[in-house]
Amino acid sequence: MPEHSLSLVSSTPQPKVGRVLLRLLIVLFWAFFATLFIKHILIYQFFWDGVDFPKHVEAARAVLENRSPYTGENYLGFNYPLLTAWLFVFLAWVPADRAEFVWDLCHAIFVFASLVIVVGAYRPRITDSKRRTDGCPIQAASWIADHWPAVGALALALFSPIFLDIHHGNIEPLNLVLLILMGALLLRGKENSAGVVLAVLCLIKIVPILLVPALWMGGKRRTVAVWTAALSAYAIVMLLTGWWRWEWFLVTETLPNIGFHY
Repeated sequence: MPEHSLSLVSSTPQPKVGRVLLRLLIVLFWAFFATLFIKHILIYQFFWDGVDFPKHVEAARAVLENRSPYTGENYLGFNYPLLTAWLFVFLAWVPADRAEFVWDLCHAIFVFASLVIVVGAYRPRITDSKRRTDGCPIQAASWIADHWPAVGALALALFSPIFLDIHHGNIEPLNLVLLILMGALLLRGKENSAGVVLAVLCLIKIVPILLVPALWMGGKRRTVAVWTAALSAYAIVMLLTGWWRWEWFLVTETLPNIGFHY
C-alpha cells in the first residue's frame, strides 16, 4: 500500500510554538538512542572487561582444534549451544589484543542493523480513509507513522537488554537483530525464512523456543514446520560429526548448573 507524506496531523495548521516542540521531541527521541549507543557500546568498553567475551574466544579456539568448548561443571564456563561457538569462530583468528574490539564492533553492527530493520519494516500503515477520520487516536497513529524513524529509535532504546549487558560481552544484540528480522519476515508473509531464523535463534540461546507455541497458535504453522526441519538438519550434522556429545554435555551438565545458580 503506498505511503503518503501528508497526515491529518501534518496537514492541520499548527502554532509556531507547537511545531518547535514537536521538532524538539523528535530530536530528543534520537538523542536518547544515540546517548545509550555511545555510552554502552563505545564508552563503557574502556572501563569494564567483558564477562562473557572470554568464553566465546576460548570456545572459538576449542572448536577449531576439535575440542569440546564445555569443561567440567563450571557454570561460568561456555554455556551456549555449539552453533554460537561456530558463529564467532573468527575470533580465534583475531590477534588477542584486538579480539575484544572486534567483539564490540560486532555488537555495534547488530544494534545498528536492528534499528535499520525497525525503521524500514515496522512502520505503521495508516490508510487515507483513517487519516481523514477525526479523533485523537487516529491523529496520534498518523503522527507516529509520519515520524516512525525517530519513534522506532526510541522504542528500540527502551528495550533495555540490548544496552545493559553489552559491556558484559553478552550476545543480546545478536539475539535482538535476529528476532527483529524474524518479525519483519513474518510481516511480509515469508514464513519459511522466518522459520530458519527462529531455528538459529534457538541454537544461540534456547529460550526463544518459547515462541514456537505462540507461532503455532497464531496460525504460523509453516514457520514452525520449517523450524522443525532446520533443527532436524542441524541434529543430523551433529550426529555425523560426533559433535552431539558436546551438545549433550551442555544439556546434561552445564545447563542444570546454570539453573541452580540463577
